[in-house]
Amino acid sequence: MKTTYLFIAGLISLSTNAVFAAETTTPVPKTRAEVVAELAQARAQGEEVGMEGMIWYEAQKAELAKANAAKKETAKADKK
Repeated sequence: MKTTYLFIAGLISLSTNAVFAAETTTPVPKTRAEVVAELAQARAQGEEVGMEGMIWYEAQKAELAKANAAKKETAKADKK
C-alpha cells in the first residue's frame, strides 16, 4: 500500500514538473546592431553600462568620460 502511494506521488511530481517546464518561452534574439544601438542610447542617457558601474572615484569617471568623448570624435572623423 505504501509503495502504491509513493508511486502515485512520484508520478504527480514528475507530471507537474513537466507542465512547468513546458510553459517557458524563448526570447527573440537581437541582432548585433540592435544591441549596439541600445548600448549607445543607454550611454547617451547617462546610464553606467558594464564595468563602468564599478568605478568609484570621480577622477576615474572623468577620465572615462574624456576617453568616451575622444572615441566619439574619432568615430565621427572616420565617417567623414
